[in-house]
Order: sequence, then structure tokens, then C-alpha cells
Amino acid sequence: MVVWDGASGPTGRLFDTAGAALSGEFTTSTTGYYPDVGADSVGNFVMVWKEDGYEWRAQRFQVQAPQPSEIPLLGKVTVLSNKVPDDFEKSKGKWKASGDTIVVPLRGSASDPRCNGDPAGTVKASVRFRSVVSGEDTGPIPLPCQSWKATGSTKPNAVAKRGYKYGDGQRMNGPCNSVKITGTKSVSVSCKGKPGAASFVYDLMAGVSQGAVTGFLTLGEITYCAEFQPFIDGSDGKKFKGKSVAAPADCS
Repeated sequence: MVVWDGASGPTGRLFDTAGAALSGEFTTSTTGYYPDVGADSVGNFVMVWKEDGYEWRAQRFQVQAPQPSEIPLLGKVTVLSNKVPDDFEKSKGKWKASGDTIVVPLRGSASDPRCNGDPAGTVKASVRFRSVVSGEDTGPIPLPCQSWKATGSTKPNAVAKRGYKYGDGQRMNGPCNSVKITGTKSVSVSCKGKPGAASFVYDLMAGVSQGAVTGFLTLGEITYCAEFQPFIDGSDGKKFKGKSVAAPADCS
């Protein structure tokens, strides 16, 4: 980050380490001078300058670095269960995955799942369970913005370990009651149908193997995925369980 006394006041511009500009020039004040700048460990910065009348001012900026759109993870465990005969209001699915490279969307970014001024009911995130072998697919299960909150410390050096939590214990907005994502650590999803309100539609048909099942969590432009090879294959029509599987090559 470079700052200087520009023609219109304290001016700044962001560059990469090779000297290529990453932003246009911007001015913080039309009546200030003597700008200076400091940065934290993840590249966010504070610009300070002196105003007419010798009053010092400061403004903090958050640099939103490019983030991967797909993040394959180690599949720790998944369980899918159906009531037989089919009763999707009582079916459930859950999965948990981990990885030391989990990237969490920056707060306030396009992939932040919270409302951030948008009306309740706005959907910025979804969960999905799918088997390419059996063809079963819940499709994206919406996770409305009002049920999300940010977690983790607000200290600048804790950015990597921040996260988000989705909570809808009464399942008023769909079958999923809990979703958690923690930076550099884990993703967990829990969904269960509720009579008269929300069904969890994944049909474990008797005699049909699921093969591998993939779990997805999408937050805006970012999708996390994990693959689960069968430990219990679900061909009894009642239960599928998978655990401890390497991250897939991609989320497609």
C-alpha cells in the first residue's frame, strides 16, 4: 500500500509484490495532508493523515483477497438415514469434513452468508447431498440469511480462524438445523426433516447401492465439498454411513 500527498488530498493505491497496481487511486480527504500507512499481518491497513487545524484522522481498510471457488475437504463422517416405508419428514443427513486449508469468506464479502442489510429470507448459502452412483440428490437445501451469525475473535491476527454458524433448532426454514464452518479446521452439517414443516428428501432405496456420496456446502461464490465412501452402503434402504475419505479432486 502506497500513500502520498495527491493533488486532491491524501491519496492511496494498492500494489502487489511485483509492483503491479491492484486498485485505482483513491483519496480519503480533500482538506488533509501528510498521509502515512500501517498494515496488519493479513494485509489490511490503516491510513492516517493530518487535517487543516492540525487534527489527525484515520481510516481502516479491509483488503478482500481472491478466494478459491472450490475447496475439497477430507471427509470425516457422513450418515444418511431413511424411515421405511419412506417418510422424508423423519429422514436425516449429516456430514463433517476437515482440512487445514479451509478458507472462510471474509465478513461483509459477497460470500458472507448473513443478511448484512438484506431482508430475512434472503438465501446466500445452501447444503446438498448427492450420489452419482444411485442418482439420488437432495438438490440445494436453502439456508436463509437470518439464521447465520459470525463466530471467532475480531482480532486482526485471528482472521484465519474465524467462521460462521447457522442455527435453526426448530427447523422453521427447512430441514437443516445446524451448520458450522471454522477456518483452518472443520465444516459440519446436520439436517433432519420435521413433520408438517420440512422434509429431508434423500431416498435410500432397498437393494440400491449409493456408491460414494458427496456433501456440499455453498456460501455465495465458495463451495466446500467432501466425498464419503460407504462403510455401510445404504442398500438396505435404511442407512448409509461413510467415513475418513481423502479430499476429492474438485467439487464438480
